[in-house]
Amino acid sequence: MKLFLREGFGIFAAACFAALSAAPAFAQNRPPNIAYVYPGGAQRGVKTKILVGGKDFKDASAAFVSGGGVSAKITRITIPEDKGKLVSLRNQFEKKYIEDNPEIGEELKKASESDVPGALWKVRKKIREGCMAIPENVRSFREASESYYLRYVSSEPMAETVEIELDVSGDAKLGERDIKILTPAGLSNSMKFHIGSLPEFSKKSLREAARERVKQPQYWSGHNLKTWRDTNFIVPDAPEIFDVEIPAFVNGQIVEAKTDFYRFKAKKGQKIVAAVWAQSLIPYISDAVPGWFQTVLILRDEKGSEIAYNDDFGHRPDSLIVAEIPADGNYVLEIRDAIYRSREDFVYRILLGEVPFVKSVFPLGFNVANASKNASEGKEPEGAFEMHGVNLDRKSVVLKGGKFGSLEFFADGCFSKNIPLSGRGMGTAMSLSETSAGKGGTAENPQRLKLPALVDGRITKAGGADYYEFYLSEGEKVEMEIFARRLDSLLDSALELRDSSGKIAATADDFEDLSCGLVTHHADSRLVFEPKESGQYSLRVFDARGEGSPSHSYRLKIGRPSPDFKLRAEPANINIRPGEIVSVRVAAFRKNGMDEPIELAVEGLPEGFKVYNNEIGRGEDFAHLMLASPDKISPRIRNIKIAGRAKVGARTLKRMAVPCQDMMQAFYYMHLVPCSEMSLSVNAPSGFARGYSHLRFMPEKIVRPVCIPESGSVRVAVGQMKGQANKPLAAAFLENADGLKIVRAYTDGPNRMVYVELERDASKIKPGAKGKFSLAFRGRANRDFIDICKIPPVDFVIASKEQMNDFNRRQWAWVSEVSPKVRAQKKAAEAGRAKPAEKNSEGLKPAPKK
Repeated sequence: MKLFLREGFGIFAAACFAALSAAPAFAQNRPPNIAYVYPGGAQRGVKTKILVGGKDFKDASAAFVSGGGVSAKITRITIPEDKGKLVSLRNQFEKKYIEDNPEIGEELKKASESDVPGALWKVRKKIREGCMAIPENVRSFREASESYYLRYVSSEPMAETVEIELDVSGDAKLGERDIKILTPAGLSNSMKFHIGSLPEFSKKSLREAARERVKQPQYWSGHNLKTWRDTNFIVPDAPEIFDVEIPAFVNGQIVEAKTDFYRFKAKKGQKIVAAVWAQSLIPYISDAVPGWFQTVLILRDEKGSEIAYNDDFGHRPDSLIVAEIPADGNYVLEIRDAIYRSREDFVYRILLGEVPFVKSVFPLGFNVANASKNASEGKEPEGAFEMHGVNLDRKSVVLKGGKFGSLEFFADGCFSKNIPLSGRGMGTAMSLSETSAGKGGTAENPQRLKLPALVDGRITKAGGADYYEFYLSEGEKVEMEIFARRLDSLLDSALELRDSSGKIAATADDFEDLSCGLVTHHADSRLVFEPKESGQYSLRVFDARGEGSPSHSYRLKIGRPSPDFKLRAEPANINIRPGEIVSVRVAAFRKNGMDEPIELAVEGLPEGFKVYNNEIGRGEDFAHLMLASPDKISPRIRNIKIAGRAKVGARTLKRMAVPCQDMMQAFYYMHLVPCSEMSLSVNAPSGFARGYSHLRFMPEKIVRPVCIPESGSVRVAVGQMKGQANKPLAAAFLENADGLKIVRAYTDGPNRMVYVELERDASKIKPGAKGKFSLAFRGRANRDFIDICKIPPVDFVIASKEQMNDFNRRQWAWVSEVSPKVRAQKKAAEAGRAKPAEKNSEGLKPAPKK
C-alpha cells in the first residue's frame, strides 16, 4: 500500500481557525438535514442497522419510516469535532504548560524579541514537545483527533451521523419508503429507502472504515499525533473484492476514488440481472455535476475479459446489465462513477442474480371506460398490463384497485421496478399497429379516431411510426399531447400533423412540464392547433431519434383544450412552534388558459391553527400559504393534505397538492421532487425562540392596504411586545417586492409595539401603484439571522397625503387598543389626570408644601 503524506498544521495557527472553533448557536435551531441513508434498503423480516448522514442531528430523538411495518430506534449519534477544536486544545495545553513552567514563558518572551534566526521556532518546538510529553494531553488530543478524522474524510453537509436499528416485520409492504429524523429543532427532509425480501449484502460504510483506520499505528507518528495522511491518495496494491452469494441486494458507497468489485458464482446459460438504484435513491445532489451519482457497471469473467458494460439505461442514469453467462465459473461485477468521482452520498443498491426484472409495461395506464363500467357495477377498477423484462414467469398481469398512480413490480418478492401510470382520460382506443401490425396504422391506412380520444400505443421498431386520422372543424382548437417520458417510457416523442392534402400543418417535439420534478429531459410532445379549414387530418407519432422497442410506449390524448391545473407544495415536512407562523409554497401549474383563482384548504390541521393567504390569485403561479399555530399546543407530528379548488365555467375543479422537496441539481437547477406524505411537526420552543418570545406578531391586525408615501417612509405596526426588547430584529421580503425598500425593523419600547419601516423606490414604482409584499422577521444568532416569524401577503398602495392621513389614523386606533402606554394615557385623560406632574430642574417632583 502506498501512502502520501500531507503537512500538519502549526501550533500557532489559532488565529486562522478561531472562527471555526465554535459552532453557530443557530445551528441548534435548524431542522436536521439528511444527505444519505446507508444501506439504501433492508430485508423484510430482518433487523437491520442503517447509517444516516447529514447535519444538525444534535439530540435526535426519533426516526420514522413511512408505510408501516417498520419500527426504528436511534442507537448512536455522532457529531465529529471540527478542526477548531484541535487548535483550541493545543492552545490550552500550551497556555497551561507556560503557566506551570514560568521559565519557558521568559524564554518565549526573549525569543520573540530576539533577532536571531530560528530562536522563536526553537522555543515553540520545546513548548510543543513539553505539552505532548504529558500523557493526559496526549489522550485528550488523540480522542479529539479521532473524532475530527470522521469529519475530515467526509464533508460538512454530511459530517454528522445517526445510527438506527430497524425492525422490519415479516409482512411489511415491499417497495419504496421515506425515512425522516426528528430533533428538538424539528423534522428533517425525507430520504428514499427500500424494503425487499432478498438477502442484503453491505460493504463497510466509510464511517466504519474510518473508525477502524484511526486505530492502526501507521496512521500515527511522533508523539502519538496525527500526521493526517490523506486517504484520498491511498493506492491499494490490489483491489478489494467482496464475495457475494446471489441472488441478493448489494449495497455500497463509492468513496475515496475507488471502484467496488463483487465476485459471484454463475452457471452457463443463466441470465444475470444487475440493476442499480443510485439516482433513484438520491435524485439530485446540489454540489455535484451533472447533479447525481452517474454509475457505470462492468461484468467480467475470471480472466478479466469484459462480458457486459452499461452506463445509462435509456434515459435513466442508473445502470442495468442483463447478460447470459457463457460458462460456469466466477464472475466479477464492477461499479464506479463515470468520471471517477467519489463522495459519501454516492450510495448505490444493486439487484444481482438470476431474478425476474420488469423493464416496462404496456399500456401506460388503465382503461378509463372499463374502470367506469366496473364502478357502475360495484366492482373494483382493473387493468391488464403486458410486462417486458427478463426471467419473467409470465408476460402479463391483471391489477385491481381504485388507485392507479404507479405500479411496483415484485419478482420473487424482491422489489423490481416502480412504474408511474396515467389513469386520467376520456376513453381508450388501441392503435392498429398494436392490434394488427402490418394491416393498418400506416401512412396509407391510418387508424381512424373519433374525438375526444385517448390512445395507448408504442413504437416497437427503429424508424417506426403510428398514424391516426380524425376530423377537425374550422376554428375549433384541438390539443394533442403525448405522455411517455413522464411515465418513464424510453420514447423521445415527436408529432407531425398533416391536412387532407398531405401538407404539414404543424409539428411538435419537446414540451417542458416542470410539475414533473424527476424528469430532466422533457421529451414528451404537445401540440395545440387551430384548423383554418375543416377536414380530415393525419397525425404521425414517432421517436425523434429514430429508435423503437417494446419499452417505447406512449399515451396520446386528443381533444379540445380543457382548462386545468396541478398543485405542488413544499416543503413536504413542515416545522412550527407554538405561536409561530410558517409558510408553505404552493405552486400552480396551469394549463390551457386556466387563470381563475384557486382556493386552498388544509385538511387535517390541529385545532386552533389559523390559515392565511389561502388563495392563488387570478393568473398567479404560486402562493405562500401561511399556517399559524396557537400559543399553547403540545408537540406532535401529524399528516396533513392541501387541496385546491377552482371554478372554471360551470365546473368546479378540485386537485390535491403533491407534497414535494425543492432539491437543487448541480449548483443551479431546482426540482420539485415528490414525497409520499406531508407532515406537520409541532415542536417545543427552543432556547433561541424563547429569546424572542416577548414579540407577538399579529398579521390580522395590520391596517390594509398599507399606505406608502410618495416621499419619505412609513412605519407599519405588525405586532406587540410582551416584555422588554433584548434581542436585535431584522426583516426581509419573503418574495421580491419591486419598488419597496425596508428601512429597518425595530421595537418601540414605550409603545410596546413591533414596527417595520418601509419606503418607496421612486425609480421602480409610480405614485398610485398597487401591489403585495410578504415579510420574514429574523432574529440575530451569532453572525447570522434566522427566521422567527413570517407575515402573510399584505396589500399596499403608493398613497397620496389624504390616504396617508387615513392610514395613520386607522393604525393609531388599533395601536391604542393593544399598547399599555396609550391605554394608560387614555385612562388618565378620561379621569382628568392627563396633565403631567410638575418637575424641578433635576427631574424630580417638588416636595409637598407644609
